[in-house]
Amino acid sequence: MDDFFPLDVDEQLKIFDKIYRDITRDKKPDITNLQCQLILGLPGSGKSTLAQKQSQENSLVHLDSDSFLSYHPAIKALTKKYPQRLNGKDSASLAEDPEIYRFVEDAFYYLDDRLEKDGYSVMVDALPGEEMINYAAEKALAGYKTEVTLISAPKPILDCNIVERFFNNRKQGAYHPRAILRLAPEQLKDFDLDLEYLAEKQLPITVCNGAGEVLYQDNGQTEDCQTAAVFWQEYHRELSTREKIELNKRQYRLMAEAQTPYEKAVVNGLSASIPGITRQNER
Repeated sequence: MDDFFPLDVDEQLKIFDKIYRDITRDKKPDITNLQCQLILGLPGSGKSTLAQKQSQENSLVHLDSDSFLSYHPAIKALTKKYPQRLNGKDSASLAEDPEIYRFVEDAFYYLDDRLEKDGYSVMVDALPGEEMINYAAEKALAGYKTEVTLISAPKPILDCNIVERFFNNRKQGAYHPRAILRLAPEQLKDFDLDLEYLAEKQLPITVCNGAGEVLYQDNGQTEDCQTAAVFWQEYHRELSTREKIELNKRQYRLMAEAQTPYEKAVVNGLSASIPGITRQNER
């Protein structure tokens, strides 16, 4: 176990209390109109960006687990400790460290319990794992008006977003806790199973594309829920000519930022997803 783990219980509670004060600043509780909105999607799909925007436009408190790590007193030491896990071929990430994961999980449920007691509505962005889907179902049973927004993006754009986020984090000197350069095939298989499980919970679901346009809506009562089918249809969609040209431009910019042979190989592979685009097209 690392020297700076575990945190003292009192110290951890002080950190959680600070997070609570920060996320509820300028928010007003309303126990008569409790809402729980979940924004789900694959890494790099823009979940956090959409959740932050929507939470600013209404009274929902944004529960962003990834942001909790910045409050940890040892986060700088941790990011230095695992550089090979963040930059290598391994899909493992800082957030998968057992002690870090426990800190984030404890923070999430401590804050959620307190927000519920105080009558706040919540906005959560996450991967649609079984734990988070059960959380949404439990919120509905607790009297929250619970809705799920699922974001889908074509694979070439999603892949490029992931690489771009990784490089942007490096410029800022702080990595996203789930920093990866590419999605593992296992993640896609697990995600497909999660979508099936989500449909079984009979929650209202809206599928949107990366631009926020609604592709499909289900009120949770439809016998033949098409959530998964619509999500994967957008994921495998052929890009428009404009999208291909823009993605090709992004690829050239990213190639200039790649530092290792593996990074260059990943960036170079982005163009394989957009056949027919050349430097001539870019001009």
